[in-house]
Amino acid sequence: MKLESDGAAIRIVIADDHQWVREGFRGALHRPPRTIVEGLASDAQELLALIQGKPPDVVLLDHAFGGDDGLELIARMAPWIPPERVLLVTAWEHSGTQALAKQAGLGGFLLKKADDTFLRSAVETVGTGRRFFPDEYPQPPAALSRRRWNDLSHSEWAVLRALCAAKSPKMAAQRLGDGYSSKTVSNHLQSIYGKLVTRGFKNVMELYLQEGFSKDPAQSATRND
Repeated sequence: MKLESDGAAIRIVIADDHQWVREGFRGALHRPPRTIVEGLASDAQELLALIQGKPPDVVLLDHAFGGDDGLELIARMAPWIPPERVLLVTAWEHSGTQALAKQAGLGGFLLKKADDTFLRSAVETVGTGRRFFPDEYPQPPAALSRRRWNDLSHSEWAVLRALCAAKSPKMAAQRLGDGYSSKTVSNHLQSIYGKLVTRGFKNVMELYLQEGFSKDPAQSATRND
């Protein structure tokens, strides 16, 4: 396992089948010269091609990786990436996945609810040869945990409405039409996650329906007409 004792950057490959998650992780982790994201993989084939070409120091691997179980990919990755270089991430808090990751000899385990600082700490820990299996996750300060609905832009409100109607970011982009590519919607979602203190488009949809609908300027205008 390469250690960062020489001051070299920790090289990272991110493997997740959701584009907005990959882009969100890259935005948080690409911090040259300390950490460099060298590749993004949307499926097992892309992941194996990336690690065979130039094995990274850390693979950030989604547990539910498309049609593959992330843990089942470990053996296929082993000729190029030892298990201790893998940081497994999951959205499911009570699935027992952390225990399975430990049993598999992985470098670490992380819940997707973790904030960016915690994420970077996890990657740097695994990237320098140590293991990362936290028992607790830090809670944000009260001021940072408030949902800032009033800070959402016109475009972000539009993305929220389209997302709830279309049920996926890709379909939301199609529903919004010109000027809204899948990447544009993904970028708006990253901003929305920060303002609503959450991650994941399904969580955002639930929040909009539970809290945001009554605060949506478009809905208020409709009621006033």
